[in-house]
Amino acid sequence: MSAFAIPVLEQITDHESLAKAWKLLAMRHFHLEFRYEEALEKFRVRDFTDAKILFSRFLEFYPDDLLAKMYLQRALEYEQAPPDEAWEAVEVFQKK
Repeated sequence: MSAFAIPVLEQITDHESLAKAWKLLAMRHFHLEFRYEEALEKFRVRDFTDAKILFSRFLEFYPDDLLAKMYLQRALEYEQAPPDEAWEAVEVFQKK
């Protein structure tokens, strides 16, 4: 179980416990937001292995995030066949 996991079946009845639960949720959100930003930075500096790991961890909590899925897929591709030196971390969409 993750350090940020909160039992979802536990009913919180007092204000102190509720405040602690919200604090844990806020910490988890901040942690995941930081992980996403870190993954983007790794991607931009061509560290596709670390970007892949960080996007994968982010997607464990937000499996429907389409942009994170796209970056993960591109990181996997670039890990196997890195872009040329002229690449500036700009991704061009081919379809809508």
